[in-house]
Formats: sequence, structure tokens, C-alpha cells
Amino acid sequence: MEVGATFVISLIHHKKLWGLISCHHYSAKHIPYYTRLAAHLQGIFLSSQIDVRQTADEFGLAKETGKKVVDFQNLLINNPNTLTQKDTLSKIKELINADGVMLHYNEENYTEGNLPGSQEIDDLINWLKSEKGSHSFNTHQLYQHYAGATKIANSIAGVVYLPLSDNNKNCIVWTRREVEKNIDWAGNPSKAVQKNEENLMLSPRKSFEIWKQAVKLTSEEWKTPELKEAETISATIQRQLHLADLKSEEKRFLTLNEKLQKANDELANMNWISTHDLKEPLRKIQVYGSIILEKDGAKIPDSVKENIMRMQKSANKMQVLIDDLLIYSKVMNEERKLDPVDLNEIIGGILLDFKENIEEKNITIELNDLPTVFGIQFQLRQLFLNLISNSIKFIRPKVTPVIIISGEKVTSEKINFASQKFYKIIIKDNGVGFDAAYEEKVFKIFQRLHTQTEFMGTGIGLSICKKIAELHGGYIDAKGVEGEGATFSVYLPFEH
Repeated sequence: MEVGATFVISLIHHKKLWGLISCHHYSAKHIPYYTRLAAHLQGIFLSSQIDVRQTADEFGLAKETGKKVVDFQNLLINNPNTLTQKDTLSKIKELINADGVMLHYNEENYTEGNLPGSQEIDDLINWLKSEKGSHSFNTHQLYQHYAGATKIANSIAGVVYLPLSDNNKNCIVWTRREVEKNIDWAGNPSKAVQKNEENLMLSPRKSFEIWKQAVKLTSEEWKTPELKEAETISATIQRQLHLADLKSEEKRFLTLNEKLQKANDELANMNWISTHDLKEPLRKIQVYGSIILEKDGAKIPDSVKENIMRMQKSANKMQVLIDDLLIYSKVMNEERKLDPVDLNEIIGGILLDFKENIEEKNITIELNDLPTVFGIQFQLRQLFLNLISNSIKFIRPKVTPVIIISGEKVTSEKINFASQKFYKIIIKDNGVGFDAAYEEKVFKIFQRLHTQTEFMGTGIGLSICKKIAELHGGYIDAKGVEGEGATFSVYLPFEH
């Protein structure tokens, strides 16, 4: 077929060549301008119809899948615990006309449909999570991306992958199997031009014969409405999984809380019983020791008398320890009912209790005006009793002891707390102090910085102070310089 003239009209869809209308003439032929213009307009019209046709097809599909998605969302609302069940997975699969679905949740695979073995599923999911991560991915030609695709093409040739968590832990994958196609071409495109004895020419007899091309390892393409609905479904599933995780965590914490409460009650009972049971034999040791020393002190040898006095001293130390443990237990378990507490009254009463010690050691007390705070009166009294007791106890020899007690308002910028105002109560002394390295350790239970021979104590007092401050929504810190003194600052909330 010798061609003297060719006229071609291109069909452009989304800025890409979609097709051609090709016209041939046996002899040279001039096409008038208006004819060319009319043909061009016809090409534009036909190009626009491609979108119209596709939009119509996609609208019908979107309407159908949209209804399915709404039904599915209602199903999950009414049956929130069925997400991993086979019936629910089957509905998820059908929502976007897939052949299979794989839900990967908490390191477990929940599957439904035409899928390969578990090892192949694991390999594919691991590859998708590794290569695509938190980005969605879809293809109808998986073999172009995944090396193992050829082995599973009869089950999986196309996928839609969507992550279900920010940490890339959970995901959902829809799959489509291979669909072998034979594409009919109007002639073999590689043999469209044939050579005769004279020149190159299009063969009128063979160039437009049907030529079939077999396409393998390819699934049906994913349509735009299907991909959009897949995103909607994944968002719904993600919310559902998040709710399931929250409920699971809530249940776990409730169970743990019940166990902790039970253990705490048992410990409190054991602590109360044991301390009260220990008090009785201690009282007997102290009483019998006193009786022996009083009645038979002149008759017994000095070595025996010394041992009895040592026994009484140990019993007294044990008595103090038990009393401190009871106070600590009471602080931990007392009802949290806050009332206005005048700190002037509290600390004034404490200083009155220590009047003899203060006068005996010639201690100078500087007491400034203190605020009224909200708290538990017994606990706040115990807190400041322990702090003042320490200042009285840890005095330096040959130095006139001075204890300064003051208060001021501060904001949370001065300490690492939420944005609220605090009363800062300061108890400062010029006693033995302590190394700055122990500013945090002093509040640990049974932590002692001095030996029993130097100063009596159990190492519980400051732990009680810290716990009381925290139970009141406050904080306590300590600053010390060895050989110069210590400063304890108690922060209590300004408002209830």
C-alpha cells in the first residue's frame, strides 16, 4: 500500500498520548485549513470523552464501594471485637474487589482469601514494611518491585499496602491474583513496515492482521475509587485497633492496680501486725532490764550491768525504728482529705515540744511569719517535726546553734513543676551539714550520712518528709555544705 499523504489526529489524555486517528491517501493531497481545524476540534472532543467515560465508570464504582464501606463501618461500631475474625476479613477483602487480604497486627498475621503459604506471606509483609514503611503503595505488577513475586503470582500479582501505625508496626495489604491476558494488536508493531524489491511500504495484506500478545504476572489494575476507599477503610481499622489497644491497656492496668492494691493492703496489715507484735516483747525487755538494774543493781557484776544497759539501748533503738515505720505506713495509707493548716501554729507547737532541748543546747531560733496551707495536719506536723528535729540533733560543737525558719511565695519556674504557685518553707541551720553529693540520697529510706555513734537515728525521717510533700502535690529539696550547715526547702501548693 503506497501512501502519498498521511493525516494524524492525536488523542491526548492528562497530557499523555492516549491514541491516534490516522488517515492515509494513495496520492498527494492537501488538507484545507478549516478541515484540519475541524479534525483538531474533533480530536479535542474525543479526548474529553475519555475523561467523561472514565468518570462515569468510576462514579458507579465509587457509589458501590462507598455503600459497602459505610456498612462495614457500622458493622465495626456494633461489633468492635470482630476485626480479626474470618467473616470480617472477608468483608474487608470484598470492599475493594480484592482476592485476598492480610492484616498484620501485633506481630500476628490475620488472613483471608486466595493467598500463598505463611512463609511467603511473612516475606512479603516484611519486605513491604522495610521498603515502603509508613508510605502507602499499590501496584498491579508486583514482579517489577519485589523479587519473590514470580513465585506467588498465581496468588499475588498486585497489592495495595497501607500502614496502620506511625511506628510501622501494623499494616493491611489487599492482594489480587495474576490474570493472564491476550492483547490483540492491529498487526505486529515490530513488523509494521515490510521491504519489497523496490522500497519500504506498508503491506495491504499483512500489516493489519491481528497480532496477539500474552501478558503474564499482572493483576487487574486498581481503580481510583478502590484506592480511595482502601484509605478510608484503613483509617477506620486504624482507629479500631487504637481503641482495642487502649481497652487492652486499660484492662491490664486495672488488673495490675487490683493486684497492687491487694498487695498493698496485705503489706499494710503485715506491717501493722508485725510492728505491734514487736512492741510487746520490746516493752518487756525494757521493763525487765529496768527492774533488774533497780532492784539488783548493787549485787550484779559491772560486766553484767553493762550488758543489760546495752540491751536496753538496743531495745530503745528498735522502739524508735518501729515507731518510724508505723508513721511511714500511716502516711502512705491515710485518707487524702485536705484542710486549711496554719503553719505558725504547727511549728510553734513543735518548738514548744523541743523547748528543753533548745534551752539545753542554747539554740537560737529565728521564726518568721508562715502561711496557712491546705493539707493533712498530722502529716504536715510530722514533716516539720522531722526537719526541726534534725536541725536540733546535728549541731556543731563549740558553735552557737542557729535555726532559721521562714516562708515565701514562689512560682513553678523555680522548680520543675506544673504552672502553679507554691509556698516555699525554708528550715536553715548552721550544724554539721553534709556533702553536696548526697543532696538527693538523703531522702532515700534507711539512708544515713552519719554513724550511730555520732548521732542516733533510723534513716527513715527524711523519707517520710519527701513522701508527705509529694502527697500534698509539692516537693522537698536539700542543700548542704559539710561543716557549715544544711538548708531544707519544702514546696507546698499555694491553692487547694
